[in-house]
Order: sequence, then structure tokens, then C-alpha cells
Amino acid sequence: MNFLYNSALWRDVVDADDTLTEESAIQTRADPSLPRARRTKALVTVCGLGVVALAIATFARHSSSASPERAFRASGDVELALLEPKKHKQPVEAAGPALVDILKLAQGRANGTDTAVSEEVSSKPGPGPWQCAKYVGDQDNDWCRTVGNLSGYEHHFFGQDGSPCGECWCCKREIEKKKTCAAQYASCLDEKCCETPGYQCYEKTPFWATCRPWCTPGPDPTDGNGDHWSCKELGPRAEGEAPPPDYSIKAAPWVAEQCAGRGQNCSESMCCQEAGLQCYTKDSGWAACKPECNPGPDPTDLDDSHWECKAIGTRTPGAAPGWGPAAPWVEEKCAAKREDCSTSQCCKDAGHQCYVKKEGWSMCMPSCLHGPMLTDANPDIWDCTPLGDRTPGLARAPAEVHVADWVSTECSGDHADCSKTMCCSNPTSQCYAKDDKWATCMRACNPGVHPDDQDQNPWSCAGLGPRTPRAWGHPSLYCISVVQIYAAEADTIRTQMNTDGGAGIFACEQFDVFSTDGGVCLGDGPNGPVWSQYFDNAAVGVTIDGTAGNTRLFMNVWEAVKIVGRYQNTDWTVKADPDAVLIPDRLREHLRPHTGAPTFVLTCTLPGMPTMMFGAVEALSKQALERYYEGGYDCRNNFPVDAWGEDRWLSACLQSIGAPGSEDFGMVNDALCRGGGCSNGAAAFHPFKGASEWQGCYYEAMR
Repeated sequence: MNFLYNSALWRDVVDADDTLTEESAIQTRADPSLPRARRTKALVTVCGLGVVALAIATFARHSSSASPERAFRASGDVELALLEPKKHKQPVEAAGPALVDILKLAQGRANGTDTAVSEEVSSKPGPGPWQCAKYVGDQDNDWCRTVGNLSGYEHHFFGQDGSPCGECWCCKREIEKKKTCAAQYASCLDEKCCETPGYQCYEKTPFWATCRPWCTPGPDPTDGNGDHWSCKELGPRAEGEAPPPDYSIKAAPWVAEQCAGRGQNCSESMCCQEAGLQCYTKDSGWAACKPECNPGPDPTDLDDSHWECKAIGTRTPGAAPGWGPAAPWVEEKCAAKREDCSTSQCCKDAGHQCYVKKEGWSMCMPSCLHGPMLTDANPDIWDCTPLGDRTPGLARAPAEVHVADWVSTECSGDHADCSKTMCCSNPTSQCYAKDDKWATCMRACNPGVHPDDQDQNPWSCAGLGPRTPRAWGHPSLYCISVVQIYAAEADTIRTQMNTDGGAGIFACEQFDVFSTDGGVCLGDGPNGPVWSQYFDNAAVGVTIDGTAGNTRLFMNVWEAVKIVGRYQNTDWTVKADPDAVLIPDRLREHLRPHTGAPTFVLTCTLPGMPTMMFGAVEALSKQALERYYEGGYDCRNNFPVDAWGEDRWLSACLQSIGAPGSEDFGMVNDALCRGGGCSNGAAAFHPFKGASEWQGCYYEAMR
């Protein structure tokens, strides 16, 4: 799109050699030297349609009711002109059903016979089509049978046979027509609302506004030019959490020429060349492009002088690059872990940030959530305001977390008011707010009206304080999945997070989701928000067996596991595919006899194939993984990387470096090996591709 004030309500005029663009519309409307007919050709037309709907404008001007403003407004007195068709007459119906209704209404007005047509156009539609109602939190089949109408939707339990919404047993359909709002990045001047959760209608100029998650006055690197946005808010922000950033969006070509590079002053340009960076002010004379900025010192800066960190302009789209090492002064002047950083406002340790608890005490931690800290000496509320910038690098993952004794007595029980305590006594429970007067502890919360409420006031479901973690089981498990974030398997991962307070990999002591799209929030898990961990992508080919040649891809995954470092905190690391149904409590019993030894579990044997660890569920002891990180690089030369799948290659590699496999063919019930079903008591089941299939197998296995 070359012109930014683009609107669905404006098109080129019918005569192709007398085209009026939106840019020229502004110019011609403001230029009195042009002929009146030329200045009045700013109207809605349809490409190839022989009749222009001038009657709509005529009706709008002469109707007794006030006409709404158009999306494109050069001034309040824009005039419309009727253009005679030159050729290629078409029937009205060729314009499409929506425009046909409008044209019929306009023609009816002109003929004085508009009543029936008007009733036809404005008639209220019936209920919408049935669609799958996905269960969240404690929702189940019994809930579906009794919930009835909720938040504008009718719910009905159809069961296994005859469901109108596919394979789902619980269906819902819209019964209340919602206000039509603008789509993501579409013009919202007329609607002044957005259909995308978490989006706001922002104005660029009086002639153009779009729906977007945020807006900072200044240029937008995704625009077709560097003109400034006013960022005036039009209407309310859409309820809900905005979707994760779309890293596929690219900066416009002008950004490379007009915006500032790393280390340059961006005070005047108000934009950044590099992906993921934002222009922040240090003082009145200097601003620079950075991934993030908090008032205070920046550990990557030349000195410890403070930044004011006012954002100017819009962040350049894309994932932010690494930001280099900490400066030498950090080791001398900044605070260490668990030390007071109120004065220095910076931290020595990689990945740490200085957070305020209360006046006079702040501490360096990887993260902080407003509310009580469940490992703290007391239940006092942490403010969690960040001081200064985060020290670059990855924070080492914490080992086993021991919740303080006061949690069981000072925090609220399930379904009790937690608006003041901001914590819950039961594991996996979170304090959720209904409004500013009431909050309660539960495993999950759906925004909107709840069926058991005594009033019809909706829940905001804002989380207050931390989620209470489960106590660790032993042997302890670090479970990971490799996921395509913007594919259907991400829905399966979210279903695991929302089932029984965290099921599958989220029922392990520690867990991570790895993706080539790093830094994406997938929702709330048992311990709070779950963010994807990044790993480098690699091409996937075809093996000599005709399976996916994904060894190079998973080599990169295991390197990312090493960097994150959580594997060092647990007895076992378990890689489970998103379509594998994992039961960690059962898995511990299978792994217990082998804990402490450098080993992995061989889960499948078939005629004509070596006994191996099938890739759906791979369990490696901490000692085996340490040997892989010490000597696994030799395996790249000793075994065919591209000709074998990752499970066969990893099995052979571990065997060769002193980590022999331990056979357990009952641990995983894999239909691709020799199993099937979900009710034989195994510790894992595979494959169950869809979210509903995964959850169905899980509930069958847990009966």
C-alpha cells in the first residue's frame, strides 16, 4: 500500500484515465483552481460496475436524521458527483450481496418504495452457525450440559453422534449480534472500535485511523512513508489480551534511509533501522535505539549515567537482536543476586533486573510479579517497579522452588476472596479479579459473565499476584516440547496448559516450549505466563527411511536447552511432541530405577529395525545429557546427520559416548510403534494431533 490513508470506503473513480487516489483527493479538494467537477469526484465506486450509488449520498444529505461522518474527511462539506457510466453495463447483482442491498435501498428511496427493501436489509439475522466450544480450566461435559447461554453464546452438548461442530461434543453459537468493529490494521474511523482482542483504534490524521495493539506519536516503520501519527485514541480498547507480535511484518523501505542505526542519535528521526528496536530518550539531547528501556542506568552503556526512557516513534517490527555484553563498570558498581539494588539500580548477574519491593529495598531477580513473593520471608506485597535496564544475557533457571510456610495460612483458599492477599494457598491456583471489589482463587478464569454468578457483571480475569506452584515430585522432570507457534499444534499446547491446572509437559517440575518464534507468550501455565524459548531454525529433509530428516533442527534445540540451563535442576529431561499425551506421575515410576545413571530410555523395537528411542517421547537422564554436551559433537562426524531422523541419530550418539540405553517398551503407547489407545496405563500416548483429541485421550487415560 503506497498511500497510508487507505480506506475500504474509497476507491478509484470509474474512468480509468481520470483516476482519483486518496492522496490526490486531499490535494484536489484543497485546490480551488481546479474545475468543480474535478474537485468533486471523491466518491465510492465499484470497479467495473456501470452504476454508481449516488443515491446513497443523496439520501444521506436529505434524511431527517444526522448522517454519520465518512471514514475519509478532508472537511465537513465534501461533495459527491454522479459519473455517467461509459460502457460495460452490469446487472446490480454483479456487485456482490452487500452492495446489492445498499443499491436496492438507494433505488427504493429514489422511487419512494423503500419500505420493504429497508426491512429486508435491516432485518435481524438468526443465531450464528454452531462452532466448537473448547473447554478451559475446570470446564467439562457436565459444564456444557448446564451452562446454557453465556456471554452472548448459546451452548449445547450434542455428544459423540450428530454434532454439528465437527468432532467436538460441546458446541456454541452466537445469539447476540455484536457491534461490527474494524479488523486488525483496517480503517476504524467510522467504527471507532476493533474486533481483535486488546487492540485500540488509533488516529494518524483526521483522514486515517487503524486498529493496532499500541501507538507512539511519531513515524511508524511499517507505513508506506515516514509521516507522523498523532496516536489519538478513538473509542474503547477491545477487551482481552492482544495476540503475540507478528514477526513476519517487515519494515518499509524508507526505514533503512531515514531512521537511526545502532549507536546513533534518533531524537530527530524518531525511528530505528534494526528490527525490534525502539527509540528511547536518555536526556533532552540524546536518544538511541534499544530493545527495552527502564529509567536508570543501562548496563550496556559507556557509563552509569541515567536514562529517562521516554519512547518516541513506533518500534520497528521484528524480533530484537542480541544486545552485546555488559560494560566493565557493571561488575564493580552493580548489585549481586538478592542484594539491595535501590541505590545502584543495576545488577551484576546476566539476565537480572533490579525490582522494587518497597521504599528502601529492591532486589536483583530474573522477573517480578506485583504481589507477595511465595518464597519470601513474609507475605508483604512487592511493588515490582523495574529500576534501570536488565543486564544482558540469559538468567540461569532456578532450581527446586520451596514455597514459604506462611503461604498455607496467609494466602486465600479456592473460591475465597483474595483481593487483599493476592495469593492462593492451594497449588496451581491463581488469584483472579472479577472487578476492583472482588477476586477469588481458581485454576483458570474466562473473561465475561460466569454461569454461577448471582449478578450479570462480567469478570475481567486479571491475575493478582503469583500462581502457587506444585510441590516437586521425585525423580524430578524437566519437560519440553518443540512447537510451531502459528500452527494448530500451538492450540494443543495451550490446551495442556489449561487442563487440570497444567497437564502434559506442564505437570512436570519444570518445562519449556521451544520454537523458532521465540519470546511469544502462550498464556498462563501452572507457574504463570509461558513464553516460547528461541532456537535456530534448520532445513528439514527426508531420511533414507522416508521420514523427516530433522536431525539438524533438533541439534539446535538441544543447544538451546543447554543455554536455558533448566536441565541441570532436574533428574531427567523429557522431550515430548505436542501430540504426545504425557502423564508425568506415571513417568516417574518408569524412570525411578534408572535415576542417577547416564542413560536414556529405549521405547520401541520392531522387526528389521534397531531398538531405539522413538521421537514422540525422549527421556534422558541429567548425566546422559551432560555427556552429550561434553562429547556429542563427535557424533556429527561418526553418524549420518541428514540420512537419519533425530531419534535414531540421538540414540546412536548417546550409546557411543558412554550413555547406554535402558529398555522400557511399556512406558510409551505409540501407535507408530506397536501400541494404540489411551487406557492401558502407560506413561505416554501418541499420536493425538488436535487439541480436542489430545484432551480426550488425557481424560480417558486418567479415568
